[in-house]
Amino acid sequence: MDGLKTFFNNSYTLNILKTDKFTTSSISLFFTVPSAQKCTSKMNVLSNALKSGCNRFPSVSSINRRLQEMYGAVFDIYTFKKGSSQVLALYFEFSGGISELQKAVKFICCVLFDPCVKNGVFSEKLTASSKNAAVKNLRTANDDKAFYALSRCEEEISKCSKKNSAFGMCPLGYENEIKEITSSSLYNFYKRTVCSFPCDIYYSGPHDEKKVKEIFLKNFIFPGTQSKISSWENLEFSSDESKSIVKKSDMEQSQLCIGYTFSNADIYSMLLFNEILGGCSDSMLFKNVREEKGLCYSISSKLYINSSAFIIQCGIEKSEFLKTEEAIDKTLSDIMSGSLSDDIVEKAKNSLSQHYLTLSDSMDGLSGFLYACRIMDLNESPESFVKNIDDIPKNKISQTASNVKKRLTFFLEGR
Repeated sequence: MDGLKTFFNNSYTLNILKTDKFTTSSISLFFTVPSAQKCTSKMNVLSNALKSGCNRFPSVSSINRRLQEMYGAVFDIYTFKKGSSQVLALYFEFSGGISELQKAVKFICCVLFDPCVKNGVFSEKLTASSKNAAVKNLRTANDDKAFYALSRCEEEISKCSKKNSAFGMCPLGYENEIKEITSSSLYNFYKRTVCSFPCDIYYSGPHDEKKVKEIFLKNFIFPGTQSKISSWENLEFSSDESKSIVKKSDMEQSQLCIGYTFSNADIYSMLLFNEILGGCSDSMLFKNVREEKGLCYSISSKLYINSSAFIIQCGIEKSEFLKTEEAIDKTLSDIMSGSLSDDIVEKAKNSLSQHYLTLSDSMDGLSGFLYACRIMDLNESPESFVKNIDDIPKNKISQTASNVKKRLTFFLEGR
Protein backbone atom coordinates (compact mmCIF):
# COMPACT_ATOMS: atom_id res chain seq x y z
CA MET A 1 0.00 0.00 0.00
CA ASP A 2 1.33 3.44 -0.94
CA GLY A 3 2.58 5.37 2.06
CA LEU A 4 2.76 2.33 4.33
CA LYS A 5 6.20 1.61 5.74
CA THR A 6 6.90 -1.67 7.51
CA PHE A 7 9.75 -2.21 9.95
CA PHE A 8 10.83 -5.46 11.57
CA ASN A 9 12.67 -6.31 14.74
CA ASN A 10 13.03 -9.57 16.66
CA SER A 11 9.71 -9.15 18.48
CA TYR A 12 7.15 -7.54 16.18
CA THR A 13 6.36 -5.83 12.89
CA LEU A 14 5.70 -2.09 12.95
CA ASN A 15 3.58 -0.70 10.13
CA ILE A 16 3.53 3.11 9.83
CA LEU A 17 1.00 4.90 7.65
CA LYS A 18 1.84 8.61 7.61
CA THR A 19 -1.33 10.51 6.75
CA ASP A 20 -2.98 13.90 7.40
CA LYS A 21 -6.41 12.49 6.55
CA PHE A 22 -7.60 12.16 10.16
CA THR A 23 -7.81 14.65 13.03
CA THR A 24 -6.54 11.98 15.45
CA SER A 25 -3.89 9.23 15.39
CA SER A 26 -4.37 5.55 16.12
CA ILE A 27 -2.38 2.52 17.21
CA SER A 28 -3.67 -1.02 16.63
CA LEU A 29 -1.96 -4.18 17.87
CA PHE A 30 -2.80 -7.76 16.88
CA PHE A 31 -1.39 -10.83 18.67
CA THR A 32 -2.00 -13.90 16.51
CA VAL A 33 -2.40 -17.26 18.29
CA PRO A 34 -3.10 -20.58 16.53
CA SER A 35 -6.59 -21.80 17.47
CA ALA A 36 -5.05 -25.26 17.79
CA GLN A 37 -4.06 -23.96 21.23
CA LYS A 38 -7.80 -24.21 22.11
CA CYS A 39 -7.50 -20.85 23.78
CA THR A 40 -10.77 -19.07 23.03
CA SER A 41 -12.04 -19.26 26.62
CA LYS A 42 -8.77 -18.01 28.13
CA MET A 43 -8.49 -15.30 25.47
CA ASN A 44 -11.94 -13.99 26.37
CA VAL A 45 -10.98 -13.80 30.07
CA LEU A 46 -7.54 -12.32 29.34
CA SER A 47 -8.94 -9.50 27.19
CA ASN A 48 -11.23 -8.51 30.08
CA ALA A 49 -8.37 -8.72 32.59
CA LEU A 50 -5.96 -6.57 30.58
CA LYS A 51 -8.43 -3.75 29.92
CA SER A 52 -9.52 -3.71 33.58
CA GLY A 53 -6.21 -2.40 34.91
CA CYS A 54 -2.45 -2.79 35.31
CA ASN A 55 0.04 -2.11 38.10
CA ARG A 56 0.32 1.58 37.24
CA PHE A 57 -3.42 2.01 36.57
CA PRO A 58 -4.94 -0.70 38.78
CA SER A 59 -8.63 -0.13 38.03
CA VAL A 60 -11.01 0.85 35.24
CA SER A 61 -11.55 4.23 36.91
CA SER A 62 -7.80 4.96 37.01
CA ILE A 63 -7.50 3.96 33.34
CA ASN A 64 -10.38 6.27 32.47
CA ARG A 65 -8.75 9.13 34.37
CA ARG A 66 -5.55 8.62 32.39
CA LEU A 67 -7.50 8.61 29.13
CA GLN A 68 -9.16 11.89 30.09
CA GLU A 69 -5.75 13.40 30.85
CA MET A 70 -4.83 12.50 27.26
CA TYR A 71 -7.67 14.67 25.91
CA GLY A 72 -10.24 11.87 25.92
CA ALA A 73 -8.21 9.12 24.22
CA VAL A 74 -10.08 5.95 23.16
CA PHE A 75 -8.87 2.54 24.35
CA ASP A 76 -10.15 -1.03 24.00
CA ILE A 77 -8.92 -4.63 24.09
CA TYR A 78 -10.95 -7.38 22.44
CA THR A 79 -10.62 -10.80 20.81
CA PHE A 80 -11.84 -12.39 17.58
CA LYS A 81 -11.27 -15.43 15.38
CA LYS A 82 -9.67 -15.34 11.92
CA GLY A 83 -9.58 -18.70 10.15
CA SER A 84 -7.31 -20.99 12.14
CA SER A 85 -6.16 -18.20 14.48
CA GLN A 86 -7.50 -16.48 17.57
CA VAL A 87 -6.50 -12.82 17.78
CA LEU A 88 -6.00 -10.56 20.79
CA ALA A 89 -6.38 -6.95 19.62
CA LEU A 90 -5.72 -3.57 21.23
CA TYR A 91 -6.91 -0.24 19.82
CA PHE A 92 -5.79 3.21 20.99
CA GLU A 93 -6.85 6.51 19.45
CA PHE A 94 -5.50 9.89 20.56
CA SER A 95 -4.90 13.49 19.52
CA GLY A 96 -1.84 15.70 19.92
CA GLY A 97 1.80 15.80 18.92
CA ILE A 98 4.83 13.58 19.41
CA SER A 99 4.68 13.92 23.21
CA GLU A 100 1.13 12.49 23.17
CA LEU A 101 2.30 9.62 20.94
CA GLN A 102 5.02 8.87 23.49
CA LYS A 103 2.43 8.87 26.29
CA ALA A 104 0.17 6.58 24.24
CA VAL A 105 2.94 4.03 23.62
CA LYS A 106 3.97 4.08 27.29
CA PHE A 107 0.34 3.59 28.35
CA ILE A 108 -0.01 0.60 26.00
CA CYS A 109 3.22 -0.90 27.35
CA CYS A 110 1.96 -0.53 30.94
CA VAL A 111 -1.31 -2.28 30.09
CA LEU A 112 0.26 -5.11 28.10
CA PHE A 113 3.55 -5.76 29.87
CA ASP A 114 2.91 -4.73 33.48
CA PRO A 115 -0.49 -6.27 34.30
CA CYS A 116 -1.92 -6.74 37.81
CA VAL A 117 0.32 -9.70 38.61
CA LYS A 118 1.99 -10.55 41.91
CA ASN A 119 4.07 -13.64 42.70
CA GLY A 120 3.38 -15.13 39.28
CA VAL A 121 -0.43 -14.89 39.33
CA PHE A 122 -3.14 -12.40 38.43
CA SER A 123 -4.99 -11.07 41.46
CA GLU A 124 -7.87 -13.30 42.58
CA LYS A 125 -10.29 -10.38 42.45
CA LEU A 126 -9.31 -9.42 38.89
CA THR A 127 -9.46 -13.04 37.70
CA ALA A 128 -12.92 -13.53 39.20
CA SER A 129 -14.35 -10.31 37.72
CA SER A 130 -12.80 -11.07 34.30
CA LYS A 131 -14.30 -14.58 34.32
CA ASN A 132 -17.70 -13.17 35.24
CA ALA A 133 -17.49 -10.65 32.39
CA ALA A 134 -16.47 -13.41 29.95
CA VAL A 135 -19.39 -15.64 31.01
CA LYS A 136 -21.80 -12.71 30.73
CA ASN A 137 -20.55 -11.97 27.18
CA LEU A 138 -21.00 -15.61 26.20
CA ARG A 139 -24.48 -15.95 27.72
CA THR A 140 -25.64 -12.72 26.10
CA ALA A 141 -24.41 -13.96 22.71
CA ASN A 142 -26.05 -17.40 23.13
CA ASP A 143 -29.36 -15.79 24.11
CA ASP A 144 -29.44 -14.61 20.51
CA LYS A 145 -30.69 -17.79 18.81
CA ALA A 146 -29.31 -16.65 15.46
CA PHE A 147 -25.80 -16.51 16.98
CA TYR A 148 -26.35 -19.80 18.79
CA ALA A 149 -27.56 -21.61 15.64
CA LEU A 150 -24.64 -20.25 13.62
CA SER A 151 -22.13 -21.36 16.28
CA ARG A 152 -23.68 -24.84 16.45
CA CYS A 153 -23.58 -25.13 12.67
CA GLU A 154 -19.88 -24.17 12.66
CA GLU A 155 -19.24 -26.77 15.37
CA GLU A 156 -21.02 -29.55 13.47
CA ILE A 157 -19.24 -28.71 10.20
CA SER A 158 -15.96 -28.98 12.07
CA LYS A 159 -16.96 -32.40 13.44
CA CYS A 160 -17.82 -33.58 9.92
CA SER A 161 -14.39 -32.66 8.56
CA LYS A 162 -11.49 -35.09 8.58
CA LYS A 163 -9.78 -33.38 11.49
CA ASN A 164 -11.41 -31.49 14.34
CA SER A 165 -10.54 -28.09 12.89
CA ALA A 166 -10.55 -24.69 14.56
CA PHE A 167 -13.52 -23.72 12.38
CA GLY A 168 -15.99 -24.97 14.98
CA MET A 169 -14.49 -23.23 17.99
CA CYS A 170 -16.67 -20.51 19.54
CA PRO A 171 -14.62 -17.26 19.51
CA LEU A 172 -16.01 -16.37 22.97
CA GLY A 173 -15.07 -19.73 24.48
CA TYR A 174 -17.15 -22.09 26.61
CA GLU A 175 -18.67 -21.52 30.03
CA ASN A 176 -17.33 -24.74 31.62
CA GLU A 177 -13.80 -23.90 30.44
CA ILE A 178 -14.05 -20.30 31.65
CA LYS A 179 -15.06 -21.45 35.14
CA GLU A 180 -11.97 -23.71 35.36
CA ILE A 181 -9.51 -20.86 34.70
CA THR A 182 -7.37 -19.95 37.73
CA SER A 183 -5.23 -16.91 38.51
CA SER A 184 -2.07 -18.90 37.76
CA SER A 185 -3.35 -20.59 34.57
CA LEU A 186 -4.47 -17.17 33.27
CA TYR A 187 -1.01 -15.72 33.90
CA ASN A 188 0.69 -18.70 32.22
CA PHE A 189 -1.57 -18.18 29.22
CA TYR A 190 -0.77 -14.45 29.23
CA LYS A 191 2.97 -15.24 29.07
CA ARG A 192 2.44 -17.62 26.16
CA THR A 193 0.22 -15.17 24.27
CA VAL A 194 1.47 -11.61 24.77
CA CYS A 195 5.10 -12.56 25.33
CA SER A 196 5.52 -15.36 22.77
CA PHE A 197 3.25 -15.10 19.73
CA PRO A 198 3.57 -12.74 16.74
CA CYS A 199 2.50 -9.13 17.16
CA ASP A 200 1.62 -6.76 14.32
CA ILE A 201 1.46 -3.04 15.13
CA TYR A 202 -0.25 -0.45 12.91
CA TYR A 203 0.23 3.28 13.46
CA SER A 204 -1.83 5.78 11.47
CA GLY A 205 -1.37 9.54 11.82
CA PRO A 206 0.52 12.67 10.75
CA HIS A 207 3.72 12.19 12.75
CA ASP A 208 7.11 11.76 11.12
CA GLU A 209 7.76 8.06 10.53
CA LYS A 210 11.34 8.28 11.80
CA LYS A 211 10.20 9.66 15.16
CA VAL A 212 7.34 7.14 15.36
CA LYS A 213 9.79 4.31 14.76
CA GLU A 214 12.20 5.64 17.40
CA ILE A 215 9.45 5.89 20.04
CA PHE A 216 8.28 2.31 19.45
CA LEU A 217 11.79 0.83 19.35
CA LYS A 218 12.70 2.64 22.58
CA ASN A 219 9.59 1.78 24.59
CA PHE A 220 8.03 -1.29 23.02
CA ILE A 221 10.35 -4.06 24.17
CA PHE A 222 9.11 -7.58 24.89
CA PRO A 223 10.35 -11.15 24.22
CA GLY A 224 7.84 -12.03 21.50
CA THR A 225 8.42 -13.09 17.93
CA GLN A 226 7.70 -11.42 14.60
CA SER A 227 7.35 -14.75 12.78
CA LYS A 228 4.05 -14.75 10.91
CA ILE A 229 1.36 -17.36 11.60
CA SER A 230 -0.75 -18.40 8.62
CA SER A 231 -4.49 -18.20 9.32
CA TRP A 232 -5.57 -20.31 6.36
CA GLU A 233 -7.52 -23.43 7.23
CA ASN A 234 -8.58 -25.97 4.63
CA LEU A 235 -11.68 -27.94 5.62
CA GLU A 236 -11.29 -31.48 4.26
CA PHE A 237 -14.06 -34.08 4.16
CA SER A 238 -13.94 -37.84 3.56
CA SER A 239 -17.00 -37.72 1.26
CA ASP A 240 -19.26 -35.28 -0.58
CA GLU A 241 -22.32 -36.48 1.34
CA SER A 242 -24.23 -33.72 3.11
CA LYS A 243 -25.33 -34.25 6.72
CA SER A 244 -28.57 -33.02 8.29
CA ILE A 245 -29.07 -32.24 12.00
CA VAL A 246 -32.25 -31.11 13.79
CA LYS A 247 -32.24 -29.70 17.32
CA LYS A 248 -35.20 -28.48 19.39
CA SER A 249 -35.42 -24.91 20.71
CA ASP A 250 -37.78 -23.15 23.13
CA MET A 251 -37.94 -20.12 20.83
CA GLU A 252 -40.95 -19.41 18.64
CA GLN A 253 -38.93 -18.75 15.50
CA SER A 254 -36.82 -21.50 13.96
CA GLN A 255 -33.29 -21.02 12.62
CA LEU A 256 -32.00 -22.77 9.50
CA CYS A 257 -28.24 -22.81 8.80
CA ILE A 258 -26.71 -24.53 5.76
CA GLY A 259 -22.93 -24.84 5.51
CA TYR A 260 -20.92 -25.06 2.27
CA THR A 261 -17.28 -25.16 1.19
CA PHE A 262 -15.53 -23.85 -1.92
CA SER A 263 -12.86 -25.59 -3.93
CA ASN A 264 -10.42 -23.95 -6.36
CA ALA A 265 -11.76 -20.47 -5.65
CA ASP A 266 -9.75 -17.30 -5.16
CA ILE A 267 -10.47 -14.69 -2.49
CA TYR A 268 -12.00 -12.12 -4.83
CA SER A 269 -14.34 -14.60 -6.55
CA MET A 270 -15.54 -15.89 -3.16
CA LEU A 271 -16.28 -12.35 -2.00
CA LEU A 272 -18.24 -11.46 -5.14
CA PHE A 273 -20.13 -14.77 -5.19
CA ASN A 274 -21.14 -14.33 -1.53
CA GLU A 275 -22.23 -10.74 -2.09
CA ILE A 276 -24.51 -11.80 -4.95
CA LEU A 277 -25.86 -14.81 -3.07
CA GLY A 278 -26.67 -13.33 0.34
CA GLY A 279 -24.11 -10.79 1.43
CA CYS A 280 -26.18 -7.65 0.85
CA SER A 281 -29.77 -6.51 1.39
CA ASP A 282 -30.44 -6.78 -2.37
CA SER A 283 -29.08 -10.34 -2.67
CA MET A 284 -30.56 -13.17 -4.72
CA LEU A 285 -31.50 -15.11 -1.58
CA PHE A 286 -33.35 -12.08 -0.21
CA LYS A 287 -35.25 -11.61 -3.48
CA ASN A 288 -35.99 -15.27 -4.23
CA VAL A 289 -36.59 -16.78 -0.79
CA ARG A 290 -37.95 -13.88 1.26
CA GLU A 291 -39.56 -11.41 -1.14
CA GLU A 292 -40.94 -13.68 -3.89
CA LYS A 293 -41.80 -16.80 -1.87
CA GLY A 294 -42.21 -15.30 1.61
CA LEU A 295 -40.57 -18.32 3.24
CA CYS A 296 -38.43 -16.57 5.86
CA TYR A 297 -38.22 -13.53 8.12
CA SER A 298 -34.58 -12.88 7.29
CA ILE A 299 -31.88 -14.51 5.20
CA SER A 300 -28.18 -13.90 4.57
CA SER A 301 -24.91 -15.69 3.90
CA LYS A 302 -21.77 -15.39 5.99
CA LEU A 303 -18.41 -15.87 4.28
CA TYR A 304 -15.47 -17.49 6.12
CA ILE A 305 -12.83 -16.43 3.64
CA ASN A 306 -9.85 -17.87 5.58
CA SER A 307 -11.58 -21.27 5.57
CA SER A 308 -13.03 -21.18 2.00
CA ALA A 309 -16.53 -21.72 3.39
CA PHE A 310 -19.86 -19.96 3.83
CA ILE A 311 -23.08 -20.50 5.79
CA ILE A 312 -26.56 -19.46 4.71
CA GLN A 313 -28.75 -18.55 7.68
CA CYS A 314 -32.42 -17.67 7.89
CA GLY A 315 -35.17 -17.28 10.45
CA ILE A 316 -38.27 -19.29 9.47
CA GLU A 317 -41.45 -20.98 10.69
CA LYS A 318 -40.72 -24.66 11.33
CA SER A 319 -43.35 -25.71 8.79
CA GLU A 320 -41.37 -23.97 6.02
CA PHE A 321 -38.13 -25.93 6.58
CA LEU A 322 -38.18 -28.14 3.46
CA LYS A 323 -39.58 -25.46 1.14
CA THR A 324 -36.93 -22.98 2.29
CA GLU A 325 -34.08 -25.43 1.73
CA GLU A 326 -35.43 -26.20 -1.75
CA ALA A 327 -35.63 -22.48 -2.59
CA ILE A 328 -32.04 -21.99 -1.42
CA ASP A 329 -30.89 -24.93 -3.56
CA LYS A 330 -32.70 -23.43 -6.55
CA THR A 331 -31.02 -20.04 -6.05
CA LEU A 332 -27.59 -21.68 -5.99
CA SER A 333 -28.47 -23.63 -9.14
CA ASP A 334 -29.43 -20.41 -10.91
CA ILE A 335 -26.01 -18.91 -10.16
CA MET A 336 -24.27 -22.11 -11.31
CA SER A 337 -26.18 -22.06 -14.60
CA GLY A 338 -24.76 -18.64 -15.44
CA SER A 339 -28.13 -16.88 -15.50
CA LEU A 340 -26.82 -13.78 -13.73
CA SER A 341 -27.77 -10.43 -15.20
CA ASP A 342 -25.14 -7.73 -15.74
CA ASP A 343 -27.12 -5.53 -13.36
CA ILE A 344 -26.87 -8.05 -10.47
CA VAL A 345 -23.12 -8.43 -10.93
CA GLU A 346 -22.57 -4.68 -11.22
CA LYS A 347 -24.60 -3.96 -8.08
CA ALA A 348 -22.61 -6.55 -6.12
CA LYS A 349 -19.30 -5.10 -7.31
CA ASN A 350 -20.42 -1.58 -6.39
CA SER A 351 -21.52 -2.75 -2.94
CA LEU A 352 -18.17 -4.41 -2.23
CA SER A 353 -16.28 -1.44 -3.65
CA GLN A 354 -18.14 0.96 -1.37
CA HIS A 355 -17.42 -1.25 1.65
CA TYR A 356 -13.67 -1.57 1.08
CA LEU A 357 -13.09 2.00 -0.07
CA THR A 358 -14.93 3.26 3.02
CA LEU A 359 -12.31 1.48 5.15
CA SER A 360 -9.85 4.20 4.09
CA ASP A 361 -12.02 6.68 5.98
CA SER A 362 -11.71 4.80 9.26
CA MET A 363 -8.45 4.30 11.17
CA ASP A 364 -9.52 1.10 12.92
CA GLY A 365 -11.15 -0.18 9.72
CA LEU A 366 -7.99 0.46 7.71
CA SER A 367 -5.67 -1.20 10.25
CA GLY A 368 -8.02 -4.19 10.42
CA PHE A 369 -7.98 -4.49 6.63
CA LEU A 370 -4.17 -4.30 6.46
CA TYR A 371 -3.83 -6.93 9.18
CA ALA A 372 -6.34 -9.24 7.44
CA CYS A 373 -4.32 -8.90 4.21
CA ARG A 374 -1.08 -9.72 6.04
CA ILE A 375 -2.35 -12.99 7.50
CA MET A 376 -3.71 -13.93 4.05
CA ASP A 377 -0.33 -13.22 2.41
CA LEU A 378 -1.72 -10.29 0.42
CA ASN A 379 -0.07 -6.95 -0.20
CA GLU A 380 -3.07 -4.80 -1.05
CA SER A 381 -4.58 -1.38 -0.46
CA PRO A 382 -8.38 -1.01 -0.39
CA GLU A 383 -8.12 0.50 -3.88
CA SER A 384 -6.12 -2.38 -5.39
CA PHE A 385 -8.33 -4.89 -3.56
CA VAL A 386 -11.41 -3.34 -5.16
CA LYS A 387 -9.79 -3.39 -8.60
CA ASN A 388 -9.21 -7.14 -8.29
CA ILE A 389 -12.91 -7.60 -7.52
CA ASP A 390 -13.96 -5.34 -10.43
CA ASP A 391 -11.81 -7.38 -12.84
CA ILE A 392 -13.68 -10.65 -12.18
CA PRO A 393 -15.67 -11.69 -15.29
CA LYS A 394 -19.27 -12.86 -14.90
CA ASN A 395 -18.51 -16.44 -15.97
CA LYS A 396 -15.97 -16.74 -13.13
CA ILE A 397 -18.83 -16.34 -10.61
CA SER A 398 -20.74 -19.28 -12.10
CA GLN A 399 -17.54 -21.30 -12.15
CA THR A 400 -17.01 -20.54 -8.46
CA ALA A 401 -20.61 -21.57 -7.69
CA SER A 402 -20.23 -24.86 -9.56
CA ASN A 403 -17.38 -25.87 -7.20
CA VAL A 404 -19.48 -25.29 -4.07
CA LYS A 405 -20.32 -28.34 -1.92
CA LYS A 406 -23.15 -28.53 0.61
CA ARG A 407 -21.75 -30.01 3.81
CA LEU A 408 -24.35 -29.61 6.54
CA THR A 409 -27.94 -28.57 7.15
CA PHE A 410 -28.52 -27.51 10.75
CA PHE A 411 -32.11 -26.82 11.79
CA LEU A 412 -32.84 -25.29 15.19
CA GLU A 413 -36.55 -26.08 15.39
CA GLY A 414 -38.72 -23.66 17.37
CA ARG A 415 -41.98 -24.35 19.16
